[in-house]
Amino acid sequence: NSFLEEGVPAIAYRYFCLMAHYRMELRFDMDAVKAAATGYRRLCEKVQKYAKGVVLKEVALSTKAQEYQKAMEDALFEDLNTARALAHFSTLLDDKALKGAEKAKLADMFDAIFGLDLLTYKEEAVHAPAEVEALLVARNAARKERNFAEADRLRDAIAAKGFVIEDGPEGSVLKRG
Repeated sequence: NSFLEEGVPAIAYRYFCLMAHYRMELRFDMDAVKAAATGYRRLCEKVQKYAKGVVLKEVALSTKAQEYQKAMEDALFEDLNTARALAHFSTLLDDKALKGAEKAKLADMFDAIFGLDLLTYKEEAVHAPAEVEALLVARNAARKERNFAEADRLRDAIAAKGFVIEDGPEGSVLKRG
């Protein structure tokens, strides 16, 4: 199957490749690529949350943020170790000592090297099979009737088909799981 048929954006494959050192054998496995796509989507959502309303050029980096920047650069200068650079990047996003604006600025700097579109990526609309769409309609009806047990059962049925539901103020949206 192709990436499109599997609902995997091509840029997620780039992320998958960056998670391994270029001198190491990379074994292609569609399940691993799908997992990387999920990780990539979550990474983008996290970065975009930190970047919301931030003017990046006005953000000054603290000493701690500069240490992360140096660690990522050192990893890259150490035989282009993209996997280690990504690990440092992931760690900095979870570091509560850094401000969200600093995380966004570091993400922008990091993205200039890797071209992952972390700050601008938008997931394309999911085209779910009619069966999944019908389950979503039934779930929304169950929620409206406050039948939460049935709504949960239908959510699980949708998840078993490889989709997740994100409920928001504008309604429910299907995404690939």
